[in-house]
Amino acid sequence: MRWAIRQWATRIGVKEPRVRFQMLGAQWGTITSSGWLTLDPILLRIPKALGEYVIVHELVHQLAPNHGRVFKLFLYAYMPDWEEREKRLQGYAQK
Repeated sequence: MRWAIRQWATRIGVKEPRVRFQMLGAQWGTITSSGWLTLDPILLRIPKALGEYVIVHELVHQLAPNHGRVFKLFLYAYMPDWEEREKRLQGYAQK
């Protein structure tokens, strides 16, 4: 997973975040402005494509801090099938 984070950070053009795994409850991931990407360890057990979506979603927050139009445009640019992946991810019970 760290390899995917490195690859996507380079592709998106953002600084590679420091990574930690921690049970997050209602979220799959979060990123801070200070450069910490926290991911729920459950992502290690579900399909890789869904974990990759969470990574891209969080890294795009470094370009657009909210979930508005600009954020979605970046998601479409980097991961055109992000909506399908997001729907699949919702099918996995979060704790």
